[in-house]
Amino acid sequence: MVSLLLVTRRPWLLPVIWTQLQRQTYAQTELVVALHGHRVADLAAPEARILANASSVLELRPDTSLGYCLNAAIAEARGELVAKIDDDDLYGSNYLAESVHHLIEGHGDIVGKTEFYVYLAASGTTILRHPGASLRSVDYVHGPTLAFPRSLGLKCPFRDITLGGGNAFQEDCRSTGQTVYSTSRKNFMYLRRAAGEEHTWRNAEAELIDSGLILREHRHFNAAELMDIIDDREIEGAGLDGLL
Repeated sequence: MVSLLLVTRRPWLLPVIWTQLQRQTYAQTELVVALHGHRVADLAAPEARILANASSVLELRPDTSLGYCLNAAIAEARGELVAKIDDDDLYGSNYLAESVHHLIEGHGDIVGKTEFYVYLAASGTTILRHPGASLRSVDYVHGPTLAFPRSLGLKCPFRDITLGGGNAFQEDCRSTGQTVYSTSRKNFMYLRRAAGEEHTWRNAEAELIDSGLILREHRHFNAAELMDIIDDREIEGAGLDGLL
């Protein structure tokens, strides 16, 4: 089983990420939610209904770090594998199946994506970041795509920090001999909304563009059209409203 680790400061996005998780072709999962600075009792009805499907819900203080929240979620997880999920990105229907495949095949102790699609909402630009960095051993993969055995997360916990925690975790794991593997460019897209201050990962748009290949510029994409770029299955738009 794969335990999906969702740390969120934005519980209003729970219905959107739940829609994506329900579409996953790999179904042996559980959801562990860490509410970062929120209480279940204060949530709106649609958000509370989503949490009723979670195997575990943690209420953590707003002054705790992202690393602390992730370690708490890993401690609650029951799966042999864990996968970090962000609430404001797009995950294609084969995302988990692909991650599990590469972990089972032994391609890396940690798997994720170094080459991936990015949509910059402010300019309407879609880019492919780090083109050519798929299906190979790497030093780092993108934090929202991390997947690894739960035992590794217990042995090598996240540092008690928020910014740069994903890279620091991979550095700590590699220092003990663990390997990192980049899966394909498909099945994931990082959504950079215009309100950049809402993002934990605060790379400027210029930096993102410099490290990628511009594919198209179109200001009026909706989430379903963006999902079609990364997913090889037919996607319906219902349930994805609110991401952009």
